[in-house]
Amino acid sequence: VSIPNTLLRILYLVLTMLIVICRTMGAIVVWLSPFNISTSFNNCQKA
Repeated sequence: VSIPNTLLRILYLVLTMLIVICRTMGAIVVWLSPFNISTSFNNCQKA
């Protein structure tokens, strides 16, 4: 296993975790305030 492969895996894991956090935070915001459905969904899609 070379160093670039491990770095790519770490970056991939960090990106996937950020996407999951963004989606869950967006879902929580939508669940708390239905008026922010479109804005939070667009923010997660752009990220």
